[in-house]
Amino acid sequence: MGNLGEILKGSVARLGITRQIEAVDVVEKAAAEIAKIIPKEDFEVISFKDGTLRVYFDSSSCANDFMMKKNTIVGRLGIKRVVSVLNNN
Repeated sequence: MGNLGEILKGSVARLGITRQIEAVDVVEKAAAEIAKIIPKEDFEVISFKDGTLRVYFDSSSCANDFMMKKNTIVGRLGIKRVVSVLNNN
């Protein structure tokens, strides 16, 4: 009998949810990194799929603050592209 990590890894592979789990990991890490630049209440990391991170911002100034420093975050997390979504209110 293997250790818990091996069992979980095998179960994840059998269920075919490896990509989803990796996406959740990237979303959580990206949110933590962005929170170093912008207050948590001013953004939300929406999703990560096919190397693209989607981030919702409450204002264009928050999005601009992030975009000026995004290359650092993108490099650390291995993200290919960032799409920002702005609040239309």
